[in-house]
Amino acid sequence: MNEHSTEPKPADLLPLSPDERTWDGRTIVCLWAAAAVCAPTYMLTAEMLDQGMSWWQAVLAVSLGSFLAWIPMAIIGRAGAVHGVAFPLLLRSSFGTRGARLAVGLRSVAGVLWFSLQLWIGAHALALIGSSILGPGSLGAPLPVIGLSPGELVALVAFAALHLWVLQGGMTRIATMVRIAAPALGVLLGAVVLWAFVQDEKGFNTMWTSPSQFGEYKELEGQFWQVFLPMLAAATGVWTLLAINIVDFTRQLARPRGQAAAQLMGLMAGMTLVSLVGVTVTYASTDIFGETLDGLRMADPVVVIQGMGWLGGLLGMTALLLASLSTNVTVHGVGPIYGMMSIWPARLGWSSAARLLAVLALALLPWKLLAASGGGIYVGLVGLSYLLAPIAGILCWDCWAMRRAPLQPDALLDDAGPYGYGNGWNARAVIAFLCALVPLLPGFAETVGLVGDESIPDALEELYRYAAPFGFVVGAVVFAILQRFGRSPDSA
Repeated sequence: MNEHSTEPKPADLLPLSPDERTWDGRTIVCLWAAAAVCAPTYMLTAEMLDQGMSWWQAVLAVSLGSFLAWIPMAIIGRAGAVHGVAFPLLLRSSFGTRGARLAVGLRSVAGVLWFSLQLWIGAHALALIGSSILGPGSLGAPLPVIGLSPGELVALVAFAALHLWVLQGGMTRIATMVRIAAPALGVLLGAVVLWAFVQDEKGFNTMWTSPSQFGEYKELEGQFWQVFLPMLAAATGVWTLLAINIVDFTRQLARPRGQAAAQLMGLMAGMTLVSLVGVTVTYASTDIFGETLDGLRMADPVVVIQGMGWLGGLLGMTALLLASLSTNVTVHGVGPIYGMMSIWPARLGWSSAARLLAVLALALLPWKLLAASGGGIYVGLVGLSYLLAPIAGILCWDCWAMRRAPLQPDALLDDAGPYGYGNGWNARAVIAFLCALVPLLPGFAETVGLVGDESIPDALEELYRYAAPFGFVVGAVVFAILQRFGRSPDSA
């Protein structure tokens, strides 16, 4: 190893040789299709309906947002497909051999928090499946201190063990999981829609005939763009975290060509399908249960599933369980594992990092976080994801620039090489990150309740509604300008 190497690296972090890359385009399609089927996507679509959109406007917003999110991921993903590098190493190209730890650490923290929350959501679904089979009261009374019933505790441990089993099998087992999960989720979602159609006496007529609230003489007349654009920004920002470490998956491809098309096919198919399921089931639920969209009660898939009866509930909870597993492993599990390995390379390999992730997820007591925040933890984690959009923007521009100045994978481990930037830090990347981040902090603080509404200027509050695209664009533009007038790796 080079004498100027920053630190020893686990084999899992080193660039993959062509012989080590075993994935095909179908696996990437299944990866995206499985990752897109998740509760947040479903709830985002239902929220759009509550904001006054018609069903087709909501589906359009989700589909268009997914397409916009695909563009940077195709650019970043190419670096993984061509050079076989993991995201902690790729970030060294833009942030420096030591500065990359800042971005890797932030991405890992966000991933661990999301992993913990999604782990509990899936475990709760598993417990509800058991309760629907065994009958009411079968889970038992809450235990002291931890606040979970014995049935919920068993479900949590079992679901955590399932996560750990998949993760410890490495990328090979993850590939097998997504190839199974994607078609299975398609069948399960189809069964849920069929249940809704059979149960809804109006046969989806409410959905077809419900207009948007932005037309003439409607409640929100003339306010379409004030609602559509923030919802479009939210649909785009959903994939901020995965954009940062998408190379962890594209580096597995045996053939680099076609990675962009495979990503587009899986992402668009998955997101469009889930948005269609979201609008159909949400509207049908209002008819079946005699409720309205007010307050988003019918936007919560768990609430809807609990009212579906034994068979419908079993199908719905199984879909939620499988979706939680596939999304959590891919979107929230792989990134933190690579991140922790790069931060503590001498102590952690893939298996030990996976075990640490599971321990941290349980130690956070996600059910208590949800209860204490009244569900506000969702808002905070979504906001945290948006705040990391500048990193994705910086990385995207850096990967685009690689078309003119190709990456030097071997030099990514060398402090004295071109990516050392003198002291291991590329100050231009840090400045670009802060320029994009700081204007968003007041809006984030107000959203999570750290400050009152009156203390934040309206302009900054409005800016935060577009946090993900703003952070991405400003981070990329400022970084591009600073790099143009600074010392670039290829000129070092």
